[in-house]
Amino acid sequence: MQRLLRAFKRHLTRHDAILVIGFLALLLGGLLAQSSASLAVGPEYGVGSYYFFQRQLMFALLGLVPATVLALLPHRWLKWLCVPGVVVGFALLVATLFMGSSAKGASRWLDFGFFNLQPSELLKPFLFLAVALVLQSPKIPAQRRGLVISLGLLAMVLGVLVLQPDVSTGLLIVVAGGAQLWVGGLPWLWLFGLLGLGGGVGFALYSLLPHVASRVERFLNPESGDTYQIDAAREAFLNGGLFGTGPGAGTVKHILPDAHTDFIFAVIGEEFGILIALLLLVGFLFVLGRGYVLLWARAEQRQADRFIIVAGIGLLTVLSLQVLLNIAVVLHVIPTTGMPLPFFSYGGSALWGSLLNAALVINLTREESRRVHR
Repeated sequence: MQRLLRAFKRHLTRHDAILVIGFLALLLGGLLAQSSASLAVGPEYGVGSYYFFQRQLMFALLGLVPATVLALLPHRWLKWLCVPGVVVGFALLVATLFMGSSAKGASRWLDFGFFNLQPSELLKPFLFLAVALVLQSPKIPAQRRGLVISLGLLAMVLGVLVLQPDVSTGLLIVVAGGAQLWVGGLPWLWLFGLLGLGGGVGFALYSLLPHVASRVERFLNPESGDTYQIDAAREAFLNGGLFGTGPGAGTVKHILPDAHTDFIFAVIGEEFGILIALLLLVGFLFVLGRGYVLLWARAEQRQADRFIIVAGIGLLTVLSLQVLLNIAVVLHVIPTTGMPLPFFSYGGSALWGSLLNAALVINLTREESRRVHR
């Protein structure tokens, strides 16, 4: 038993402590923000004021268990887990087209009674692992063949997301998957071709989906439609000023229906102030930037195989994009996308997806034991 405990302790010390603490700090910060943001939501649904915070806390505790396991697993186990993870996740994603519950014109969730599951959130981490596995697999000797298979995986998922429709998640898949393919050896000509194809798909979605066109037009011309949410978010920052109105004293959470989900950054800006909102943004940049630096260091020192680098790039890119898109929407830099803020927005699926992404980044950036490289 003592030998096992010593081995476990040595295993833990190979993880980057700063990265682990950083992700845990974001999780705790998200729970703190939810304790205030969700106060106004409970009474509107006829439940207690702390109902949604308690659920978010429950989701966090449940999600920490598999996340801890994933963070500790050997890298080779991740290669085995990604295949059933993608198969199950994709099957659930397809199921949303036939039996999914609809909200705001989209069918993205499966109703399990006590909670709604959004399969795309849980599929993303395993999808990026699978793409990395295909690109580095010795059983696929031709690099171009590996790129084609990876493109096929991404295209299958993207196709279902478009049918739901879930344009914002599709955008994440395209950009993060494209980053993986580029790191994995995608020729520049192919990359420009994919960018052109992505632009064509975006224009088609704008032309065919009324809610996408409406959001773009309201962004370009605010007078063309209702901009109530964006206006309320902007007023929240002005009301909060540098130091905020104080926890629980904000008003935006009482008037925005998505204040505890997509617009929680506005609640933070109002109640904790612009300085804390900027500190939160710096925190995200520091944690995610450290992940990229650790991956780069592993690659430079040849402490990681191609799977680790390509998978890590996909996972870090998707987390970075989610932060960027959510905050950009709240600040009215881009059209509304319905993108949750990782670790902060309410929702079990979104929180579990963020925890799985973080756990895999922690796993992939840890130092390898010397015995592996002899």
